[in-house]
Amino acid sequence: MKPRILFISYTAEWTGPTHSLSLLIEHLSDRFEVAVLLPGRGRFTKFLKDREIRHYSSSLRRSQIPRMIRLLKKARIDLVYANNTSGVSKNALIAAKLRRLPVIYHVREMGKPGNWRQVGFLRFADAVIAISEATARSIAQFVRGEPLVVYNGVTVPPALTDRTEARARLRKVAEIPATATVLLNVGNVQPRKDQGFAIRVFARVAASDPTVYLAILGRLDRDPDYVRRMRCLIDDLGLGERIRLLGFRDDATELMEGADVLLHTPATEPLGRVLLEAMAAGVPVVSTSVDGIKEIVVDGETGYLVERGDADACTEAIIRLIDDPTLRSELGRRGRAHVLEHFTAEETARQVGDIIGRTLGV
Repeated sequence: MKPRILFISYTAEWTGPTHSLSLLIEHLSDRFEVAVLLPGRGRFTKFLKDREIRHYSSSLRRSQIPRMIRLLKKARIDLVYANNTSGVSKNALIAAKLRRLPVIYHVREMGKPGNWRQVGFLRFADAVIAISEATARSIAQFVRGEPLVVYNGVTVPPALTDRTEARARLRKVAEIPATATVLLNVGNVQPRKDQGFAIRVFARVAASDPTVYLAILGRLDRDPDYVRRMRCLIDDLGLGERIRLLGFRDDATELMEGADVLLHTPATEPLGRVLLEAMAAGVPVVSTSVDGIKEIVVDGETGYLVERGDADACTEAIIRLIDDPTLRSELGRRGRAHVLEHFTAEETARQVGDIIGRTLGV
């Protein structure tokens, strides 16, 4: 009989952590009996339902710990696997420990120095997985032993020999001229992703090339005040006709295939899944060199890295790619090969599966 694993998701919405968890579950299903416990219903719940993955929608508040204990017993769970460090996952840890079950934590965000309240409970986990060396270092003080680094993996689409259809799809959705060069920024519009820096850099690029547009894909409801400031910045720079705020889209990965350059400018980033997805699609990337990003992008070979705040270097890298289609193609090819070698969803699941097996002693 396969070991039974209960994955704990802090949200029912479709986010970076739930996207990563969805791939993990799909690739672990042949090795373990998997189920998911999550609060409420959302896009992630729909994903689980559509794929007939067993799941339980319930509050994860402290008052529900007795109910979690009953679920663990009834479902005969062998191990609890918490996806990220949200406070509600701590309640699942308590339930698991009261049932004397092993717990694995998969940390998908940067820990904050001295913030025991955020991740101090990690010391009670039987194993802790971090998605990058940078993430592992940020939580090391909270963990017994050392965090185990397993990089996020992505699904690698078939190589596109002709991007005509993909290019046309993105430009139609964004209402951009069919012949335009498009920079794409993907991520929820919020301070950590620092779209403000991307917009200011784009203003420099746009001044030298009237055919370039910037499309921003990502939820607009995470920080309404920040979104308002971004809209004001766009207006102040006179870029209202050249920048598109497209909001959240289910087809973001497909739209990415039609971009000329993926521009990613976060202030902090535990890994940078969007960069892996862009490289997997053969799209060259330009990104700020922070945290885990430095571990997945090889500067000058699979993309360009610039220091945070260095608008001159970022502008130069973008213009270099815009002016040289051959260079864009070559960086895209190398990026795709890099992902295929190091960052596939299958390899991530294999490593995580081995950790689960060792934790269970099977």
